Amino acid sequence: MIVGGLICTLGAVGCALAPSIGLLIVFRVVQGFGGGLAAVVARTVVVDVAKGDLLAKVMSIMMALGGLAPMVALGGTWRTVFWFLVGFGLLMMITAILFDRCSADVITSRSSAAERSRPRSHRR
Repeated sequence: MIVGGLICTLGAVGCALAPSIGLLIVFRVVQGFGGGLAAVVARTVVVDVAKGDLLAKVMSIMMALGGLAPMVALGGTWRTVFWFLVGFGLLMMITAILFDRCSADVITSRSSAAERSRPRSHRR
């Protein structure tokens, strides 16, 4: 989720700074790839954490936000929209790092598994 958010945010920066329509299209593709990756991983985390009625409620909220977000007009230029998305992407990544216990569990379990797989002579 964090990697997808980073790719999406970097794509948004590229879009905001794009000097031509060709580069805008390229950075928009990068942004879409990262956003799609982050969205899929976020839904996977929700499915792992929430069950039953809570899962249905959280998924409904996620879908409603995704549907309603394009209808909210911020005003300003098209570059303003991309700078807003940069701020939103940074906020999303910070929130994921601070509050996503699944990411912390995966990082901890991977480092523990790597340590166990080393020969005893190479362990710290």
